[in-house]
Amino acid sequence: MWCGYRSAEPGGPLAALAMTVRREEGVELALEPLSDKAVGELVGDLLGTPPRAEVLSRVTARAQGVPLFVTALVGGGEIPAGLPVIIRDVVLDRLQRLDDQARRLLELIAVAGTGSPRLLRSLWTEDGFDTVLRQLFQQGLIEELVDGPTLSYRVSHPLYAEVSYAELTVGQRRSLHATIAAALDRTDVLKAAPHYRDAGDLVDPVRACEVLGAAGKRALDVHDAREAVNYLSVALHHAESLDHAEMIPDLMDGLARALQASGRLDDAASIWDHAEAMALSEETCCGNAFSATTGRCWRPSAATCARRCSRCSSSPRTRRSG
Repeated sequence: MWCGYRSAEPGGPLAALAMTVRREEGVELALEPLSDKAVGELVGDLLGTPPRAEVLSRVTARAQGVPLFVTALVGGGEIPAGLPVIIRDVVLDRLQRLDDQARRLLELIAVAGTGSPRLLRSLWTEDGFDTVLRQLFQQGLIEELVDGPTLSYRVSHPLYAEVSYAELTVGQRRSLHATIAAALDRTDVLKAAPHYRDAGDLVDPVRACEVLGAAGKRALDVHDAREAVNYLSVALHHAESLDHAEMIPDLMDGLARALQASGRLDDAASIWDHAEAMALSEETCCGNAFSATTGRCWRPSAATCARRCSRCSSSPRTRRSG
């Protein structure tokens, strides 16, 4: 007779039976996640053709070797952007067995992505943090990440994190992101950037512009155009809503360059056209038209700029023709 049970879930008749089997020298097999190679073979069987590298990478990252999740993600022949119903139901069935405190801490870790014990403890507003954290760890819902002296926690499976996050309302997510952003801003601004991005209007918009602008510039420096677009578009939205004129030229320039680098040439040209129109509407280059970071003015020609602003010391960016 074969029986299956979750070793991470303490108690229950099957767990007790497993203990008895071990004591009587029976056979207990631990089922490990599928290897990446095995996932590739399973995906190929499901699709009827060898999967493209990017498809296999997405499935491997999300399913983490769980056969049920692999099958659910590719069973329809296409990789869904959202969560298949069967995955949501399976994960929710387990999450709904948690008590309220454990569920709230799991949601906090899901929003944080990864968090040190110090960070998580500073964000936790209830008693019993260590007890609840240990409960989640013993049930296999979170895992420890050890990097030398540094310890952090994350949800043990990415789809559990996705479901936990998706079950929160937009307001709950933004509130948690804002709280995490404020805590991380004191120690690691770049780690705070994703939370400033996703906190909506619950963070200081001026500070959000600064943090997201810096994160977007760093993404450009490491040639991650998609992430740069992500950060700079939100930063520009904050700046425009504030009429934060002195930051707008730099943010528009960075966003246009990020769009260009990601192959969205028409969108990049549109941003530059809008910036040029802003400059032309000004009597002087010294307001919105001047970019303090690049030292350039938003003008179609350096000569025209120079007549209006002595600070324009370099030619404007070469723009795509046509």
